[in-house]
Amino acid sequence: MGIFWGLVSAGVGAFATIQPRRAIQKIGVTKVVSFGMFVGGILTCFMTPPWAISGHWTPMAIVAAVFVVVFGTVGAFWCYLRSTEFIPPALTSILASFEPLSAVVLCVLLLGTSFNYVECIGAALIISNLFILSIPNDKFRAFFPRFRRAGLEN
Repeated sequence: MGIFWGLVSAGVGAFATIQPRRAIQKIGVTKVVSFGMFVGGILTCFMTPPWAISGHWTPMAIVAAVFVVVFGTVGAFWCYLRSTEFIPPALTSILASFEPLSAVVLCVLLLGTSFNYVECIGAALIISNLFILSIPNDKFRAFFPRFRRAGLEN
């Protein structure tokens, strides 16, 4: 199940980086992110209605929730999509692939969590992803000629 959702997440992440490029050029990052967050918020309400969440909302809890929404979600995604105006989406995705690795390293260093062989395998896969994606197309085609014959390049 983890592999399935990991692959789905990778596909959706690639789609979210490449698909809005034309819209960003036409109407700007702020409107694209605003519309995406609005539609995503509406759809999420059908799965987890915010009015049905139990808990005690203290002023500090409200401040923390607003901080996570504004800076951790909207701000982070706005910066991510804005970066696609300056660097290619493929490079943006490569740089974003280091986020889970940096999260694990920071958890180990700051929170004292364990780092076992499963995390080592994941880190190796993330780093290998960087090397695979940095191979120029012509070298990739020379190394895997069957992709060229099948018309799967690009």
